[in-house]
Amino acid sequence: MSSTLKSSTATITKFLQAEEASAEGGGWVSMDPEGKTKFKMLAVDEENVSYDALLWLASDTSFGSGRHSHGGESYVFILEGSYSLTVFADHDDKEGTTTHYGKGDFLYQSPGQIHEEILDDKDTLLYISNRNSDVVYEAFDEAGNVVMSQTLSDMKQMLKAK
Repeated sequence: MSSTLKSSTATITKFLQAEEASAEGGGWVSMDPEGKTKFKMLAVDEENVSYDALLWLASDTSFGSGRHSHGGESYVFILEGSYSLTVFADHDDKEGTTTHYGKGDFLYQSPGQIHEEILDDKDTLLYISNRNSDVVYEAFDEAGNVVMSQTLSDMKQMLKAK
């Protein structure tokens, strides 16, 4: 798959198809100036404090690297590509435990789990479902301080951008 996803489409269900992430519009929102990391919000459920999205990452993106956590439970299904996930016991853990995941793998991340992803040499497309927390993403510096945070309200704004 090329980093522009020109010939790639992924079918999640027979009712939902992901357009090319490189195409203008189609509900894809770029998370970085280079357009190498894009979200496509599928649903935001404020009553149940959850969202569902597609996340496309070019193999050469640096966005999203580094330690972070999600306030609620996260479910991830890898539609295309692969990556390594390192889970840390706490902010003092310097090595963590690393597991490699690829196309077709399903992951569960518990609330508050500190982790980081390292992409392989292929572009990656993920289906993500985040549940039960208004805080959906927190990035940390080396000392464990929160340096960036996203909330369910931020996800809702991306849904409106469609």
